[in-house]
Amino acid sequence: MSIKLCIDPGHGMGNIVSGRFDPGASGGGLTEADIVLQWALTGKWVADQLGIAVFLTRDDDRDEDPVAKRDDLAKANGCTHFLSLHCNSASAVARGVETFYRDAADKVLAQKAQDSLLKVFGPDVPNRGLKLEGQSQHSRLAGYGVWPTRGTNRVRIHIQRQGPSIANFPRYAHRLLARAFAKNLG
Repeated sequence: MSIKLCIDPGHGMGNIVSGRFDPGASGGGLTEADIVLQWALTGKWVADQLGIAVFLTRDDDRDEDPVAKRDDLAKANGCTHFLSLHCNSASAVARGVETFYRDAADKVLAQKAQDSLLKVFGPDVPNRGLKLEGQSQHSRLAGYGVWPTRGTNRVRIHIQRQGPSIANFPRYAHRLLARAFAKNLG
């Protein structure tokens, strides 16, 4: 089977309201939207090097990218897999890496994503595990249509790093994560 991966860097311009930038979590002068965009651009480059076709739902902060249309974009571009990237501010309760999936058909891809995350971040970041989408604090996104319709494997990853802000990620982690996931996917 030929794989075409849709990488959805969460948040960004027009995410919920047209013409308004949604930064997501913020701290240390960085925003979630900027961090996950960097991850997505790196992921696309790494996947291209490994022969995996990739479509990005946005590739800069000017793209109007309403969350309700992201599944349509993936489907229109022939994507077989959908990966939505997020990073959140950590707390004493929410710290670590977790991967959300919609149903049993997506669990294999979710496990590959989670394994890639754990390989990159190592034992100092707790494994929050695989979770059904309904267990997410962002379960409202299912109602916005962020999950593609049948025929596309889809997962959404969330990373929470301990520290004062979302800026507390290991240097070059986005490159390592992209390489680990692309190799694990293929």
